[in-house]
Amino acid sequence: MFVYLLLFPFALVCYRNIKNYKYSALLVVLSMFFLLAFRKAEGIPDLENYEMYFHWWKTVPVSEMITGTRFFIGHMTYWRLESGYVWLNWIIANLGIGFRGFLVIHAALCMIALYRFLINSALNSEIPILFLLAFEFIASYYYVLRLMLAFSILLFAFGSIKKGNNKRFILLVLTATLFHRSAIVFLILLPVLKIRLSKTIIAASYGLLFLLVPIVPLLYSRFIMPVMSKIGKNYYNIENGLQINRIIFVIGFLLIMVWLFSSNRLRSDKEFVIGYWCGLLALITESFALYVPIISRIALVLFWPFFSIALSKSMRFLKLRNNKLIIYVCMIGFLFLLYFYELKGSYIVPYRFL
Repeated sequence: MFVYLLLFPFALVCYRNIKNYKYSALLVVLSMFFLLAFRKAEGIPDLENYEMYFHWWKTVPVSEMITGTRFFIGHMTYWRLESGYVWLNWIIANLGIGFRGFLVIHAALCMIALYRFLINSALNSEIPILFLLAFEFIASYYYVLRLMLAFSILLFAFGSIKKGNNKRFILLVLTATLFHRSAIVFLILLPVLKIRLSKTIIAASYGLLFLLVPIVPLLYSRFIMPVMSKIGKNYYNIENGLQINRIIFVIGFLLIMVWLFSSNRLRSDKEFVIGYWCGLLALITESFALYVPIISRIALVLFWPFFSIALSKSMRFLKLRNNKLIIYVCMIGFLFLLYFYELKGSYIVPYRFL
């Protein structure tokens, strides 16, 4: 665990002591890349299956790859995974690169996207990267391979919607669905961003959360499961009833704190608004995860990371200026404690080199 724990203070020191934020982001991202590239794959959930898929797809003829390609419902070869991911595996495998090389390329692609996001949207602040660490993103990069490729594309989509380039945003989101179908939900940002953020909207979001919790089983069985079945995901059933998790409370708490700490001027900032809406959407999505835990990945990977921008901006332009240092220290301490807690019992602990 010590190797991972060092990453948090290393990121903090880099951002606080290196004046050029691009160098800070580069050092942190490179350290994450080396952790990912030189990790041992054995014993990590899903990776053994992904390795089996990788070697299988290498044997598929190119004609079958072409005829089996589908958009959204998955490639027609075995396992029906997304066509973009299948093609990426096939190309890399047929270049003579093994699964270890694939993991290195995967890490490189993800870290390049993360670096671009950090230097373009993070206000020269350490908050976004510490936020991602606290919510187990290093673990997600380890073994949630398809979803993290989709997320990496959505990092570019975030930049497009921020600039008002909706066509490019839609194109990037559709591209992300070629690696994980759940990325399609990111399109919901287009209509919700037309709604002005206010106390009423936030209160309504919490009200919707309390309304959804008891009726999720009905909504899931009537509307969501039929769609899941058509795309080959009919095994995501409600099995154990309601399971309260701590994450939904953490999300709710941070949303309230950021709103209280932000000024009226900041609440009209477009980047802040997008980030805050992503936080609200994560909260609402997490209500479904109380019954189907795997849906938590959608909330925590596709929406919640972008809330780090709203958090970062609220800390930078804190209206409670006299208490700024105290609030900052408390927030950093909270993120570190959360990071430490999430690492305990994680599949990636202890770190295993090749």
